[in-house]
Amino acid sequence: MTRRTGTRPADAGEPMAGDPADLADGVASDAVGRDATAGQYQRLRRELIEGRYRPGTLLLETAVSADHGVSRTPVREAMARLEQDGLLERAVRGYRVRTRSPEEVLDVYEARIALESHVAATAAIRHTALDLALLRHIQEQALRAEDPVESRRLDGEFHRALRQAAHNVTTAELLERLDAQMALYGNRATRDRSNLDLTRAEHERVLDAVARRDPQAARERLTEHLTRVRDLRIAELVEGRD
Repeated sequence: MTRRTGTRPADAGEPMAGDPADLADGVASDAVGRDATAGQYQRLRRELIEGRYRPGTLLLETAVSADHGVSRTPVREAMARLEQDGLLERAVRGYRVRTRSPEEVLDVYEARIALESHVAATAAIRHTALDLALLRHIQEQALRAEDPVESRRLDGEFHRALRQAAHNVTTAELLERLDAQMALYGNRATRDRSNLDLTRAEHERVLDAVARRDPQAARERLTEHLTRVRDLRIAELVEGRD
């Protein structure tokens, strides 16, 4: 007697679920969509940080997508991510570049000081010879820099290298988000030559503590540095509100 199995030939007109070709097309399409969103996120984030759109500016999906030469979907998804980062806020007709009061800026700085002082202490314990060499290289470049724009760039590089030396990816990512939020707001006072000279000296003291593997000193020196910068930024915002 012939045994019958529980299978039957598929109807020629019925699509087969799980067709490898269809699955591959779907995966490829998803990957392209993610890449497009990531690209728009990075581009718009950079434009915000560089000051192309000032706080309070209304951003419309249609206008940004036309300007960037892409469809609205990746722009919409990128804006949603930037809202999560604290750079945009929802408006009636799109998104608006987020504005913050001096009190809110103070809150962000308090978070940064707490996180980055811990980073400095951790870097004093965990840094490798390569980490220390990079920090010293950046500091040497900063001491020779004459251009204020280059000095500010090296300031950021020093802090990123310090975070790298702490070997904590999560903390570094959180601080990058706080950096971006601060970049939207006034920083004229921090561009002055006197401030740049103070920043170099303060970085030198942080570097010395890290090199000596003194976590308490590294924490204190970094806290002193960021507290001074915070006070400059807050004073500027308060003066601008008058």
